[in-house]
Amino acid sequence: WTKSKMLETLNSIITSGLFLVSIYSIIRLTLYIVISNHSAYQQTERRYIRYPKLTVVIPAHNEELGIERTLRSVLAAEYPRDRLQVVVANDGSTDRTSEIVQQFINKYHGSAKIEMRSAPNRGKAEALNQAIKECATGELIMVLDADSTIDNKCLKNSARHFLDESIVATASNVRVVGNGTIIGLAQKYEYLISHHMKRTHTFLGMEYIIGGVGSTFRREILDKVNYYDSDTMTEDIDLTLKIITMGGETSNRVVFASDSIAYTEPVQTYKSLVKQRFRWRYGRMQTFWKNRKMFFSTDRRYSKLLTWYLMPTTLLYEALIIIEPLIVLWMAWYSVTTGNYLPIISIMTTYIILALVSIWTGNDKTIANNERWKLTLYSPAVFLLVYIMVTIEYITAFQSIIRWKNIPNSLSNRHTTWTSPERAVR
Repeated sequence: WTKSKMLETLNSIITSGLFLVSIYSIIRLTLYIVISNHSAYQQTERRYIRYPKLTVVIPAHNEELGIERTLRSVLAAEYPRDRLQVVVANDGSTDRTSEIVQQFINKYHGSAKIEMRSAPNRGKAEALNQAIKECATGELIMVLDADSTIDNKCLKNSARHFLDESIVATASNVRVVGNGTIIGLAQKYEYLISHHMKRTHTFLGMEYIIGGVGSTFRREILDKVNYYDSDTMTEDIDLTLKIITMGGETSNRVVFASDSIAYTEPVQTYKSLVKQRFRWRYGRMQTFWKNRKMFFSTDRRYSKLLTWYLMPTTLLYEALIIIEPLIVLWMAWYSVTTGNYLPIISIMTTYIILALVSIWTGNDKTIANNERWKLTLYSPAVFLLVYIMVTIEYITAFQSIIRWKNIPNSLSNRHTTWTSPERAVR
């Protein structure tokens, strides 16, 4: 072969590979949305027949800006006051968090069961563990971040899922509130699409992340798994996999509760978003390492879709995300050099269609029509918004991969610290 022939062949292979990766991503996302919508229309409304005692635990470390707003949202929720307990786990705050919470407790003394447990700073996992062990009395335990709020039906809808005895944990449907910025809008679309992914994971029995905002557990399962571990950056993923190892596909189920709405503000800056997503990504890799025996396991405790598909492809995606920028550069180069803009126009159109389907389908009665129309108005820019998040994913994936060898040693550190991003709490 001549040198030019070899370069031509290499270029053809790279082009085909990038094209296949791009098509795979689009097909995967499309299938998730289709299955999610099918699942949504299959669901039936279940009349609530009882209110188990529920404890909302709010871990807090220097949360003076938002803690009162969080507490107000819990007390405004539709749930019998005599069945509701609120515990603030104040983990060594050095600002006015303790003072604000105490004032709130004094104000509602006698009308609501609110208490605060203060201790020296030991990290989120340890703060949650001690608050649950020493203070929580509920049959159900909801963990709510101190910079988030809940919809007034969130508690009731979360508890409703536990009428199914096989369910031991639920993840809330977290929505990003608007802040008028491009990076905030990008996160809003990301969470909207994530809603479909989590509902699909639940429908197929392979959910493995019960996140921190509005996550709810049976108290008995927390006792069995010995609560949160403090050796990873993502104590919530770690706890979920601990729970999964206790049961199987039809028992000890962890599910996405799409009707249990919680709200969180978007991360305000690119720097903070990179820090947050690195913590999520590296923490997941730590948890996967701890549970590496689950990969391709034939143990009947596990869903095969989880251990043979989702977990392995999640790791594969960590590698594929590294070449994501090459796909964009290749599309730009191809369009400019050939004058054929069809590939990039086709992909942009596909993302717009997927965004519109995510906005207007799914039998979701919790999104107001004015919000749908606003998101529809911005949908032509969804391709660019997606690639804002892809850039963040690329940076954090690279950071995580180069630290891969440090994961075993990182797990020997039993103390994790608080890394909450800056918020613009109003």
